[in-house]
Amino acid sequence: MKMKMIVISALGLVLAASSMCAATLTWTNVAGGDWNDANNWSPNQVPASGDNVIITQGGTYTVTDSGSATLGNLTLGGASGTQTLNIASLTMNNASMVNSNGVLNWSGGNLDSALTVAQGGTLTISNTVYFGDSYYNTFTLTNYGTVIWAGNITSYAGVSGQGGAAIIDNAGLWESVGDNTMSLVNGNCNGLFINTGTLEKTGGTGTSTIGWSFDSEGGTLETPVGSFSMGNWTGN
Repeated sequence: MKMKMIVISALGLVLAASSMCAATLTWTNVAGGDWNDANNWSPNQVPASGDNVIITQGGTYTVTDSGSATLGNLTLGGASGTQTLNIASLTMNNASMVNSNGVLNWSGGNLDSALTVAQGGTLTISNTVYFGDSYYNTFTLTNYGTVIWAGNITSYAGVSGQGGAAIIDNAGLWESVGDNTMSLVNGNCNGLFINTGTLEKTGGTGTSTIGWSFDSEGGTLETPVGSFSMGNWTGN
């Protein structure tokens, strides 16, 4: 009887540990639909905090979440069609990817790791998004596709001497469509915008402000309308 009780206890520990592991959920509804409908996912459950999400099924469709989600990582964009994710608030804790054919409409939340936009992928930033949940880590957005800058970006990353930073590396098209601001939460934080692609302002007749360090390494800067203000131009 004593041995049986030990086995049950051990099994209970295994089940408890398993419940803490992140799940990997794959979108299956090629007609698009509601993020919060378990029938749209494999396995049939709504992504929970820390889960990994894959939306790569071919076809042209839109996934919509009017609430908030905190993910381990996100992989968006398949081999054909256009896969669009509209999400009100999204936090990504691990390296995530917007592939070719992926469209991420990101209305708020945090980038707490790295995000890459591939050639042929599109990221739209609206409202306010934040880089970093820690002063001491580095958070990176790398763009080879298209970023539509339609909201403010604020960095909490980096304190002088601690090595952390927020970095945007634009090797594609970064398009400012309004008079928005890229700022640091305080003067001790570190932010760097590297432009090797095209940075242009196509909307808003006022000023788009990049309050991070700015380095244009052979990139192009265009202002068909309005103007840019760079807080600290450190490179070419």
